[in-house]
Amino acid sequence: PGQFAINSLGNKMLVSQFNANALTFYDIESGIHGSIETEWRDIGENPYAVAFSPDGRYGLVATYTGEYYSENPNLMHSTLMIYDTDPQSSTYLQRLTRIANLKRSQ
Repeated sequence: PGQFAINSLGNKMLVSQFNANALTFYDIESGIHGSIETEWRDIGENPYAVAFSPDGRYGLVATYTGEYYSENPNLMHSTLMIYDTDPQSSTYLQRLTRIANLKRSQ
């Protein structure tokens, strides 16, 4: 694992899986040891930093190394992904957006 974050209610946890390029979302109140609600795989190269929004409705993860930019294999970019972690939402457990820091030509 890279890092973990617990939401403000203390019942959900995000864990970045650095070497597996995945993000795991846990319900830490389910069962004796908690349970995995979902694992998002192949989310980008080396996911590392994770956080919840203050209201706990969104989970965020940033990649450490970045991915190769398809138009220029010598250029890499890191990404920030936002996931819906609100069980009341119609998009629960879906990735809502992916933001990359690409350099644009002048």
